Parts: sequence; structure tokens; C-alpha cells
Amino acid sequence: MTTLEIETVPVEEERAHPRRCVRKTIDFLNRHRPQIFLPNCRNTLYFSAKIAGLQGLPWVFTVHSDDPLFWFVAQATQVQSANGRFVAVSGHIAQLLRDKQLAPQPDVIPYGVPLSAATTAFADRPFKVAYSGPITEE
Repeated sequence: MTTLEIETVPVEEERAHPRRCVRKTIDFLNRHRPQIFLPNCRNTLYFSAKIAGLQGLPWVFTVHSDDPLFWFVAQATQVQSANGRFVAVSGHIAQLLRDKQLAPQPDVIPYGVPLSAATTAFADRPFKVAYSGPITEE
């Protein structure tokens, strides 16, 4: 059985110390060298992803709603020109991404999609993913 190693790092108050949050995130990514970064729900993490993306790390910007804040941050981070991809949680959100000319063909992964029973093939080296954001089980 494979052991899953998880390191958690509390995110500081991003409004009080946004540059420190970005620096700590970049340090974390440099230390762990993931193959992909999945920032989620924290603006400083999206800006960290842009910096890392410009250095070659692929990343994903998941758009969860039509809240104007998502659009502002998506425009400011220039996702697709910084090695990033958009994922929309609905067809409606994907259409908004196209309408705003942020992504001509965003990926759509709707909320509530059941996970497949299929598994990946064995690999003798770890695939490292950096995810930031809430993790809940309901």
C-alpha cells in the first residue's frame, strides 16, 4: 500500500500580509516541486500561481461563481499567458469566461460530479500536486 504524505501549512491573514503570503507560497512550491499547482479561494495564492506559472509550473484557476472578484483576479493574473488553465464549475460559468474573452475553451467540471471508480496506472515515482484551499468531507 502506498503512503500518502500530506503537509499542511496555515495561510496567514492575507489582507494584513499579502506579500508574505505570496513569498511563503512560492517557498513552499520551490521546496516541494509539484508537477501542478491548484490554488483555490485565496487571492494571494492565485498571484503566487501566476509567478510560478511564469517559471513553468502549470496551474489551474477554478472559477466557482460569477462573483465579480473572480473576474478581477482572473484578469489580473492573466491565467492563460502564465501557464494556467481555467476550470469552470458549470456551463454558465464557462460561457461567461468565453464572453469575457478570458478563455476560448475553458474546461468544465461541474459541482456534484461523481468520482469515477477507475484508477490510474501504477507509477514508481510520486506525482506531486500542490493544492491550496478548503478541504471538506460532507
